[in-house]
Amino acid sequence: MSKRQQQGFSLFELMVTLLLGTLIIGAAGQMLLTNQRAFQLQQNMSEVQETGRFAVEMMASDLRMAGLFREDGSDPGSVMINDAFEGGTAATGNDQLHFRFYGDMDCQGDSFSGVGNTLIENRYSVVDGNLVCTGLIDQGNDGAVDADATSVTLVNNVSSFQVLYGVDRQMTAGSGAVDGIPFAGRYLRADQVSFAAGDQIVSVRIGLLVRATRDSEEQAGTPRSFTVLDKALTGGESPLDVQAVRRLFVRTVKLRNYRWDSV
Repeated sequence: MSKRQQQGFSLFELMVTLLLGTLIIGAAGQMLLTNQRAFQLQQNMSEVQETGRFAVEMMASDLRMAGLFREDGSDPGSVMINDAFEGGTAATGNDQLHFRFYGDMDCQGDSFSGVGNTLIENRYSVVDGNLVCTGLIDQGNDGAVDADATSVTLVNNVSSFQVLYGVDRQMTAGSGAVDGIPFAGRYLRADQVSFAAGDQIVSVRIGLLVRATRDSEEQAGTPRSFTVLDKALTGGESPLDVQAVRRLFVRTVKLRNYRWDSV
């Protein structure tokens, strides 16, 4: 009975096999890592899209109530203007948006008795990188809203919140400039609006720059710069010092409630 000669892998064959296995494992790992980064980027983009759209849609819907009269014809006023609402020239400066109307629910979701007869003032601002809203009401029914220290956070991770006011500027009395047709001939900052010069606010433009919660490796490299309405933000500086997915949302809202004899 003959003995068969038994042979194994040669050293060369073994090294080739190990090399091929290493290449296959490396390719599979690289594919997994690429897919993971793509998934993370997609998650970040979806988060930013959902967050930004929710914020601007809520503010736009709320703004359409600005200036809504009470049933007895009482005028609540409309969009409020103060130099303090303007964020200034600092890179981190965020604007504020205040307006009043008669209704039964504020931006915090608090409802009140007397449908449509409660004076409400909603205030939107950015606190610690979060867009918050404070709802104030006239509890004493004396035409003045009461102080309220509580606020509700609407969205997180806001890099910039800017507001411009579309004004219809009247000319001197008797010039025929008042035609009852609201026309935003220019968009101004809060500190540029002058009611004494005949400015009447007929629309509001909102700019909101939102970033994702997690940083993205796909965004590494040269920091991007953004211009949010009138505010230029330089990449690499606060509030753009973190590499993350960001998106700019801009919305112009035409005010529905205004005095036709003043525009």
